[in-house]
Amino acid sequence: MASFHNFVLLLLLTATLILVTEAAQERRRAIPSEEEKKEFERQQLKAINKPAIKSFKTEQGDIFDCINIHKQLAFDHHLLKNHSVQLKPTNAPEWITSNNILWEADPLQYLQEEINCPDGTVIVKRTTMQDLMLAKRLKSIGFNGPLNFLTERNNTDVTGPYYVATVNFGPSNFYGVKGNLNLWGPQVSQDQMSGAFMAVAGGPKERFSSISVGWMVDPSLYQISQYHVHLYAYWGKDNDKSGCYDITCPGFVQVSKTIPLDLANGDWWFAYNDENVGYWPASLFLDSGFDKRANYAAWGGQVYSPVTEKAPVMGSGNWPREGLSKAAYVNSIKVITGFKKVIDPEINRLKARETSSKCYRTLYGNGDKEPWLRTLYYGGHAGCIET
Repeated sequence: MASFHNFVLLLLLTATLILVTEAAQERRRAIPSEEEKKEFERQQLKAINKPAIKSFKTEQGDIFDCINIHKQLAFDHHLLKNHSVQLKPTNAPEWITSNNILWEADPLQYLQEEINCPDGTVIVKRTTMQDLMLAKRLKSIGFNGPLNFLTERNNTDVTGPYYVATVNFGPSNFYGVKGNLNLWGPQVSQDQMSGAFMAVAGGPKERFSSISVGWMVDPSLYQISQYHVHLYAYWGKDNDKSGCYDITCPGFVQVSKTIPLDLANGDWWFAYNDENVGYWPASLFLDSGFDKRANYAAWGGQVYSPVTEKAPVMGSGNWPREGLSKAAYVNSIKVITGFKKVIDPEINRLKARETSSKCYRTLYGNGDKEPWLRTLYYGGHAGCIET
């Protein structure tokens, strides 16, 4: 049964911290022994999981650590060695710090109420080796930023197809985006994924950079239950030559304990429910131009299924034409075009992208008042087979 809630994009409380070290690439080509594998795993996890000031274990069995804000994984990145933590964005539009979407309870609240980290720390999920292996799967099958903008066809690899149903903005110069993503819990099999996202991207094709954030149901990666919705984030640079999902490598600087997406002084900020969660520093993107502006944006849904199975539900499982209360949607679609200048993008500047219109569709338009002035409906049924 799908749940029905709104949220403005959230990231960090359920994020996994993983560092894929360069040492892995330098290991000898011979097949390592089981003992060598275990030792490598121990060293890798030791580099990832920073010393905790305080720790908690959730009812689901995950361990969360309170880490000194200045000693978090982000600062293992060579470009961030001398970085000074910014606790909030400057010159942020008013909607970054005001949210008119209300609910009785946060639908994506993952931590128990008694879990609270001391001042000067951030909370991170302690990484296991299983986390390391499963996190690689997303990138290998195509859930990454550039593909949402640089290809017009389906991304199908040897394991199965990846579909999107989005509305895109660009090419144009802008400095941030917003969207309220309607939250559902689609039923998927162990090897399938279904979710929704918003993304920004920019730079020349050979140095393309992107950031995307959203929700996802992926039993193989987030294993609490088959229908449990988790939050994710992705950043990539130079057409994915660097970057990662969630915080599976150094880069994202967390400032919050508790997530719209905005560029402030070159840093891309991620905020949720009136709280700044953290940011991707400008220094990560200096040579791609993504520290100055974005050129493309997208909002919508995405799914993946192996070739041995029929495609899963996208969104609520209903067609966009079924509208409010039945179809999944993204409303309050906004674009920042200048200093504290936020616009509703003109309808003729938004372009639908359906990698398989037989299976998944979009419908977008304008309403009479906020937050429905610019709204996208998207989705499709399970069981579709593209011929």
